[in-house]
Formats: sequence, C-alpha cells, structure tokens
Amino acid sequence: MTGLGDKAMKYKTSSGRLVLYVLDGNAVFDAEYFGVGADSDDAAQQTPHENALVTLARTAMTRTAK
Repeated sequence: MTGLGDKAMKYKTSSGRLVLYVLDGNAVFDAEYFGVGADSDDAAQQTPHENALVTLARTAMTRTAK
C-alpha cells in the first residue's frame, strides 16, 4: 500500500476480520476490524471499513511521529 508507512499490507482472515499491518521506521501499527460487512466478500461493503483502518493508522502515525 503506497503512502502508508515504510511497509504496509492489508488482508482478510478466514474468520472475516479485516487486518491492516503497517511498519513505519521503528513503529508498528496493527489494526483489525470485525463487524457488520467485514465478513462479506462484497468489495463495496469492505471498502469503508478498509478506509477507516487506513485513516486510523495514518492518524496514529502522525501522533507518534514527534
């Protein structure tokens, strides 16, 4: 995923959790979401949840980069 830390990946677990894992310098951010729509295979339902995880990671990175 470009523009999010040094390395970032997102994936969906077999139980339906959406996971975002970001490495940025010495910081590691691991955010997971499991809820309505997350366990769907419909990309339109997953996109808002993935976007929320990316926003959460970006916010955390800006607050810890001092």
